[in-house]
Amino acid sequence: MKNLNDFYNQIIDWNTKAAVKDHTFDTFEWNKAVELQSRLLVEEAEETLEGILHGDMRATLDGAVDTFVILSKLFDMLEKAGFDVEGGIQQIIDNNKNKIFNSFYEACEAKEKLEERDDVEYYIETSVLNNISFYTCRRPDGKIAKPVGFVAVELDSFIPKEVR
Repeated sequence: MKNLNDFYNQIIDWNTKAAVKDHTFDTFEWNKAVELQSRLLVEEAEETLEGILHGDMRATLDGAVDTFVILSKLFDMLEKAGFDVEGGIQQIIDNNKNKIFNSFYEACEAKEKLEERDDVEYYIETSVLNNISFYTCRRPDGKIAKPVGFVAVELDSFIPKEVR
């Protein structure tokens, strides 16, 4: 999606035209506005889920696009409040790399540790990018599992100092 930044800016402009207010950070009004955006995000994600569960591709696309629209405004609100959203995104992307293995052997070791810890059967998924194989351990529902000993992402430095 080469125009993602342009779409983001159009969404922010639309919200301004629609009188979606920017409130002062860490006030009752700001907290309520973030709560509303979060609830709308869940609502649109549920619409996406319902669409795919019922084979309604229009609802699936509508929900997915609306999720991006709502998330864009939420990111804008956080940025205006002093959060470093881009830094947080990059930190999470970098941290998520720890869930991907370069060797099947490493993935098998990680899978065994997960199964010992959780008493659940995991599986290994293989992908190829630029002719290089990569491996992830997956829960039975398909979610990529965090390896045993996975260190959670550190986001404190991306949050305004006055609320850390």
